[in-house]
Amino acid sequence: MSNNTMKEQAEEPEVTGTEAAAPEKSGGNRVGRFFSSMLDGRAFKGENAAKQITFMCFLALVAVVYIGNGYYAQKTMSESIKLTNDIKNMQGEYVNLQSKLAQKTTLSTIAAKGKDLGLREAIIPPAKLTAPTSKK
Repeated sequence: MSNNTMKEQAEEPEVTGTEAAAPEKSGGNRVGRFFSSMLDGRAFKGENAAKQITFMCFLALVAVVYIGNGYYAQKTMSESIKLTNDIKNMQGEYVNLQSKLAQKTTLSTIAAKGKDLGLREAIIPPAKLTAPTSKK
């Protein structure tokens, strides 16, 4: 049998001054340490908890603005596409109506409609009338 005895550990000397204030390096960069502290809950304990909560609220606000901007951009693009299609349809309508107007205002079409009303085309060109000027 072996007897279990607790090995005495040498006590480490107390550290004072600037060595005590140095933070532990847990590997990785600063951003990695920040996110790992957020995930395991260390960021919400201690003195910096208020700063961390404020920063998290800021990140939530930025995320909401980012999502809102995405929806606004999508809505604007769909309106732009809709308006482009409307413009194309209206241009086609304009060309169609313009050709109908040009056809209805030709001299032969107007003369044909005038015959139905009892009007006829003038053969003699109109004469210019002049009024005599009075001398004083």
